Amino acid sequence: MTRAAIPRSIMVLGACVFSLGFLASVSRLVPRVETSRQDEIVTAGRWVDENHHSTSEETTSTEDLDLLNVVGAEIFDYDEDSNLEVQSESAESPRDEDESSSFDYMVKSFGKRLECGVDALELARKPAYWEALETSPLRFSIAPRRQSPVLKSPCLDEALFSARLVSSSVGDKVISPLPYVQLSKNSASFRINVDRGLQIPAGTYELQIRLEFASLPGGIKGQVCGSDTLTCGRKDIPSKVLPYVGQKVEVSGGGQIGLGLLPQAMAPPKLCTKLSHLSGYWKGKRFFPVISEVDEEGPCRLVTPVFKTNENGEGDSRKDPVWIHLVGDSNIRNLNDALASSFGNGAGTTYWESASKVKNGTVAAIAFRYASGAPRPDLLVNPDIILTWQWWEASGEDFDAIANGLVQWVNGTLSEFVARAHLKQSLYAFGSEFQHIASNIRPSRTYVTLESHSSGLTRLGVEELLDTLFQSDPPFLSDTLVRRSNLKFFTTTEVNTGNIPLWKYPKQDAVRNNAVIQAKNEVIRRRRELSGRVVDAQGLTRGITEDFMKQGSKPDAVHFEDFVYIEWARLVWTDLVVNGIW
Repeated sequence: MTRAAIPRSIMVLGACVFSLGFLASVSRLVPRVETSRQDEIVTAGRWVDENHHSTSEETTSTEDLDLLNVVGAEIFDYDEDSNLEVQSESAESPRDEDESSSFDYMVKSFGKRLECGVDALELARKPAYWEALETSPLRFSIAPRRQSPVLKSPCLDEALFSARLVSSSVGDKVISPLPYVQLSKNSASFRINVDRGLQIPAGTYELQIRLEFASLPGGIKGQVCGSDTLTCGRKDIPSKVLPYVGQKVEVSGGGQIGLGLLPQAMAPPKLCTKLSHLSGYWKGKRFFPVISEVDEEGPCRLVTPVFKTNENGEGDSRKDPVWIHLVGDSNIRNLNDALASSFGNGAGTTYWESASKVKNGTVAAIAFRYASGAPRPDLLVNPDIILTWQWWEASGEDFDAIANGLVQWVNGTLSEFVARAHLKQSLYAFGSEFQHIASNIRPSRTYVTLESHSSGLTRLGVEELLDTLFQSDPPFLSDTLVRRSNLKFFTTTEVNTGNIPLWKYPKQDAVRNNAVIQAKNEVIRRRRELSGRVVDAQGLTRGITEDFMKQGSKPDAVHFEDFVYIEWARLVWTDLVVNGIW
């Protein structure tokens, strides 16, 4: 019988039998190597550690086979010289004894490479699919678990993780956020490096890693809806963006780390003088900042205001009161409440609000603090501090209209502001002297925030809005107006994306998350016109959104517990003291 006459089915069957026999014989030739717990060997294409005695008869689990069948997996390896992915002729490849035991090696040499489809990405959405391994002291790699199908690099590239340290000791919990998790150079894993000299109290800490998104293309760059978009609405979000996950990834060995500084090794911190790049840690309900500036870094402290009153009824000796003016959304309203509370026991303040059914009852507020304790009917006393807040949000696509809306709230005297904000009644009780002051005084400091209700803006959208504000002809915020209003910008605070009610705000998790917020905040920090005019509220809130969000019928996504705003108020007082305003 000729070769041509042999049925094709018999030829295929014969090839399969030969391949299986060859693989079995090769597996018997692979020598047994003594390894450490973190160093695996390959037997018949499977990964085992020293405590797992694999035989050539072991096969891929039923669960793994099901996963492979779903996504149509194929086995690939890498041509080390060209660094190109090529079709493998064998399921095995010998491992050099000095080869790194990191997950990168597994992905490069033995991973089952899956097509980057929706079903494949669903694997990556499962926290149990991932594992974090300490590859060297205080250096961790996040990658698919051993014996798990490994996705092609494009499937991994858009995953997002967060990491933090949480104290394991009894007492006030210490929370320290870690730098943003980075993709390794070969796109095979993600890496986290813990600084041995981290400025935190000495103790044992648990490394907590969360899978934020399995796929958020453009998230790191703040451009989820495309590289050239200015806004990103629900209907514009690409289908390859997967829902938020927000669950912990297992750290091999438990992730317990001992580090930190003893009290005697921590020098008494000096007053924080630069506030545009803050890091730090929380201990209990207090924030301990660390400056991260180019020319200055290290621990620093915030001002705790202490106000004294003159019991004899005399007013403050200042000629004009200090006017603190806040412009922003509901988080700034909560900051306003914390600042008013910091004035003292409350007896020295009067508080006015402009009612609105749309914005939780208030759109504007004004408070006064009196050095005499409180105004008395028989003694007209001028306040020494005036605190105002006005609701404003950078929402919509008409940047000229947004800029106009901001200018009307930062440009003007106190009398002009209360007239626009429908708060004129707050000045009726004062005598002619203060009426004259109100007609001439401008803010001692104005604080503005673009978020958190402007989540529809992309990073380029924030750049375009700032261009509109500062570079229009004529500019909406001229150098003169910036100086006259003593303007500063807050960065946007972080959020708990998992608490967003997606039934009410569909797909908002794709644009309201900390990766996108970080990208947009960097635009503000680096803006030339805002050099020296940024206060980093984001640095205050990094790492705490799992613990300190406001609790109600359900946990809040964007608002914090009251003590967080108290620490934010200390940021404000620190800025005022350092700059000689208070």
